[in-house]
Amino acid sequence: MDDMRPGGVGIYFISHVGGHKYSANVIVYRRRDFEWYKRGESETGDEGAAQGIWLARVRPEECENIIRYTVLQGKVLKPGQQLRGGFDRERRLISW
Repeated sequence: MDDMRPGGVGIYFISHVGGHKYSANVIVYRRRDFEWYKRGESETGDEGAAQGIWLARVRPEECENIIRYTVLQGKVLKPGQQLRGGFDRERRLISW
């Protein structure tokens, strides 16, 4: 189910995050778009996630827009209803 191309998306199933009243959960980890990452020239190896977005109460019909806007652009469409937390290393935020 993963996209193994450079810059591709990995999909991982986990057993439990958060309480049941907040299910179904989606956690999106985003990397910065470094030129060295595209070329595979990292001196320090994998930088890890630059941004993490934790969403709750996700319905199947919302998944396409989560890919289109949250994964690809870092935008949360329903922050008042779905945003549970997150971090942004570049802006030094741990929740928004």
